[in-house]
Amino acid sequence: MPTVFVVEDDASLRDELKRLLDLQGYACRTTTDEIVAARPDCVVLDLKLPGAGGHAVCRDVRRKSAVPIIMLTSSDSEFDEVMSMNLGADDYVTKPYNPAVLLARIQSVLRRAARTEPP
Repeated sequence: MPTVFVVEDDASLRDELKRLLDLQGYACRTTTDEIVAARPDCVVLDLKLPGAGGHAVCRDVRRKSAVPIIMLTSSDSEFDEVMSMNLGADDYVTKPYNPAVLLARIQSVLRRAARTEPP
């Protein structure tokens, strides 16, 4: 069962994402644990986080890990999307999101990651 680590400061949205992922058979982590230490199979990361923000988190995770990162954000700015991808995000989904589309994108990055892992 793949593990998806959700980094979202809005508690209701975080709980909604956890329920969605649990129903689809994913193990979902939503704690404030160190992302890389948790060894998730995928990270769903909010861009507009308090403090350093999602771009800084994305950059820091990418320096340490090749885990797939999907930015989930209310920002539909091309600048934010390009910046996210340049910092190492694998995909970018805007809120409000379509659950089926988000799940398909998670499945897609997990498939790509599985193909690139050494045997």
